[in-house]
Amino acid sequence: MLKKFLIKLMLFCTPFGVLMGTVNYFGDAGTLFSSPELQIAKYLAEGYNVANAPNIDERALQRHVIALLKTTPSVIVLGSSTILLMKSTNASTNSFMNHGVSGASLEDMIAIYQLYKSRGVLPKKIIMGIDPWIFNKNSGQLKWKTLEYAYTAFVLSEPMREQSSMHLDKFYQLFSPSYFQSSIKTLYAKLIRKEKIVLLPTKQRINNSLTRLVDGSISYGPKNQNLTVQEVEKRAKQDMVGGDTINLLEKYTHLSKKHRDLFDKFISQIISQNIDLTFVLIPYHPSLYTFMLTNNAYRMVTEFEQYIKGYAQQKKIKLMGSYDPARFNLDSNYFYDGMHVNEKGLEIVLKGSPSPHPREKSRYVQTAGSL
Repeated sequence: MLKKFLIKLMLFCTPFGVLMGTVNYFGDAGTLFSSPELQIAKYLAEGYNVANAPNIDERALQRHVIALLKTTPSVIVLGSSTILLMKSTNASTNSFMNHGVSGASLEDMIAIYQLYKSRGVLPKKIIMGIDPWIFNKNSGQLKWKTLEYAYTAFVLSEPMREQSSMHLDKFYQLFSPSYFQSSIKTLYAKLIRKEKIVLLPTKQRINNSLTRLVDGSISYGPKNQNLTVQEVEKRAKQDMVGGDTINLLEKYTHLSKKHRDLFDKFISQIISQNIDLTFVLIPYHPSLYTFMLTNNAYRMVTEFEQYIKGYAQQKKIKLMGSYDPARFNLDSNYFYDGMHVNEKGLEIVLKGSPSPHPREKSRYVQTAGSL
């Protein structure tokens, strides 16, 4: 009976599996099986900003961007989307490249650094956006595996051997129900509504969609640029129940020793190369930060900040910013959502000064030198 049941189950599941794999491959909501990243990198190398870019493999983009660099930037930025708005003008240099990637893990930053090192060239300065989840062993972040070969080369101190572009993680997505839900919508748009995403190289810095700029940073379209305070606050509340930050901080019970040791090895190597290093902590929206402060499940955010400040002091590394928005008097006017400051907010943090129009009295203001 069991044998017959398994045969019937296989006969039922196989057609559905084929259907799911087909939809996921051709719908490809996250562009895992197509390759717009190389074309975007080429446009950037030619001096064009790129608008109308789909959801892409940001790690693959960094690999192509670094491979196409004609000269090594004096300053590079490592970190997550929280620091992706940082531009060359913020660092007062044109020799600049922002390598931020969404939901960056410690492995991401190490891998991107290793891509530079493998070329035999390193920047003079690294600005590192430090997010609290990088020491969370339960963050579930696996996007870095696109650059696993570079990360492995750093850990093992061996020459870099690039892996095949078709990683097992991408293969698994062919049979992912959640990816299927997204891809079926994308496939419908392609086949029925005849929608087609075409990359738009442009000299304009602000366009109707998110734009990737020549210096690696991003700029948002008018929909985000013109958000009302009420809309920002609504987004911040939504981030409390399902935002990327909350997801990455799930099951965060302690600062992983493995990640602390790996971080120390990484930072020590950077320092040994006589690279000027700056840590930047980007504030959260007041509502989200208060939520994390009052919820014991997210207490590691403040513990991590205390740890990283002590570490920076010990290593004599410049540290700017804080996760606490009150230290800079930042309210909803300085955010896009719960975890992303806008350009005005970022400038205030990088200057180390309070906002010019505070809505609440700061408990104390952190000062820091300019970049």
